[in-house]
Amino acid sequence: MAKVELDDLVLGVSPLTETVFAGVLDKRSLGKRPLWLHKKDVTSDVLKCIIEKVGDGMILNVGAGDEQWEISVVKLKAKAKRKRSSHGG
Repeated sequence: MAKVELDDLVLGVSPLTETVFAGVLDKRSLGKRPLWLHKKDVTSDVLKCIIEKVGDGMILNVGAGDEQWEISVVKLKAKAKRKRSSHGG
């Protein structure tokens, strides 16, 4: 298997599924619709990292170009599990 340079790894979001991917793009597709040579779904990993970085009850201000964004994290209370009836009714 060919080695991948870390500088070649990119993150992207699928507009269709909203899945976050990490992977390597085909350099021949630059300037066109990106074509993934290799990709992996890292959605859960990315979200876990955001939760860890921001922290419960905290707000993180993020700049992206000329735009500013605010990310907040709030831990929700766990829902109580309902007991299932053993008599099927």
